[in-house]
Amino acid sequence: MTCKNALVVFDEIPPPREPELSQQKAVFYFAVLFVFYFATSVILWMCLGHPLSVGDKIALGNIVLGSLLSGVFLLTAKSATPQDNRSRLLVLRRAIILGLMIAGVVEGALR
Repeated sequence: MTCKNALVVFDEIPPPREPELSQQKAVFYFAVLFVFYFATSVILWMCLGHPLSVGDKIALGNIVLGSLLSGVFLLTAKSATPQDNRSRLLVLRRAIILGLMIAGVVEGALR
């Protein structure tokens, strides 16, 4: 007994949609990151010994870079699209991770 419909073809199932990043959430995330990085840079500046070592300078520069990027992204978050804000969060995360990797390599090379 043969069945003409034995081979069932399914429509392609679309991938799950990424949750939309609303502008209120983007502003909140950028504000939290800006305050965190700015406060961390102030605390590190006060706690680190002077003169600063090369590893300390790179770590402090990384934190200042995160603060500057998150501040600029915070100022422009309201006028950007949700996709732009998502890509800006990814850029911020990648910049900080790259800075931490460079700081780790330099500190390891100086030991």
